[in-house]
Amino acid sequence: MKRFLLVILLVGFALPSMAARLQTIDAQQAAGTETIILVFDRAVQLQQQFILPSPPRLVIDMATTQYDKASLDQFNQTYRGGQIKALRSGQFDTDTTRFVFDITHPQINYQVQALGNQLKVLLTTLPGSAAPIAQPSTDVTPIANAPVPVFRSKVAAKEAMKPTIVIDAGHGGKDSGARSRQGLLEKTITLQYAHALRDALLRTGRYKVVLTREGDEYLFLQDRVRFARTSRGDMFISLHADANPRSSAQGVSVYTLSETASDEEAAALAQQENKADIVGGLDLSHEDKTVADILIDLAQRETNNKSSRFAELVIEHMNPKIPLIANTHRFAGFRVLKAPDIPSILLEMGFLTNEQDAYRMQTREYRDKLVQSLVSAINAHFN
Repeated sequence: MKRFLLVILLVGFALPSMAARLQTIDAQQAAGTETIILVFDRAVQLQQQFILPSPPRLVIDMATTQYDKASLDQFNQTYRGGQIKALRSGQFDTDTTRFVFDITHPQINYQVQALGNQLKVLLTTLPGSAAPIAQPSTDVTPIANAPVPVFRSKVAAKEAMKPTIVIDAGHGGKDSGARSRQGLLEKTITLQYAHALRDALLRTGRYKVVLTREGDEYLFLQDRVRFARTSRGDMFISLHADANPRSSAQGVSVYTLSETASDEEAAALAQQENKADIVGGLDLSHEDKTVADILIDLAQRETNNKSSRFAELVIEHMNPKIPLIANTHRFAGFRVLKAPDIPSILLEMGFLTNEQDAYRMQTREYRDKLVQSLVSAINAHFN
């Protein structure tokens, strides 16, 4: 068995004095299996763990612990081979520290144990498995003697029945989107909300969730739709932060597809968003009529009806403390809404050109309220 030990030197991180402090990371590798042991200076508490498939990651949430990015970087530089590409950590909220293992591929069985002051992670590759299945243990059996999780068909069947929610963080890369007076970029705020919504949906245990982009990447608008369809999405939600020449304009709006915009403002906004493709060097503005002709069929009309019903649920379930613009449900020809068989909405979460909205969108309170409102609407839709 190949073995190495990395001693972590921590610099002070501003967390509660009672938080467990990471001391060492011990990696043990054998044929087909790998064990990572994180040792802390006191007992640790495991909250949840799950696999995210694209890109493949094992996510482990723990009660707040003290960590240091430089120490994790040192581990990543020292670690060689095996099934882990990188180990990251961050403060998810005031009560949770998140460890993220970037793994080589999602077909991995995993077992996570919090045993006293140790967090033990056992990884076993199962080629050909349909999906990774977590089998967390509640006993204190040493990890070397713990049984390897077994893939169970009933669990896989249940997992396959979960609706797939596709979350699209608007803009990205060279396409920054709208900008606030203080320099906040639309592409940044939409990605933050996409991650928060994904995590909230996964915590329900009811859905599979995929993101069109995980980081600051540029995507063609038609590629976002194509990604939703190849992911066999059951719902597509595109997140944006609005801009308006009138700085007084504020509040949330929900758009669904229409070949004719609901008003001039909606039409102008749709044209502005659609021109994002020009940024990538491809001008598709002359194809609107052709695309519209293809999409006007019975399947599209039924999908539009479902999209409209979902938009109304979003408005109905929106937290009363979140301001809504007049005529909240609007219609426009956004390209990202044109998947012919996936109910789709585009949510403008507020106006970056309005100082109050721009400030609100950066607060944890506003984000939590908006995300929970969306989760409630999604639950209602699939109920």
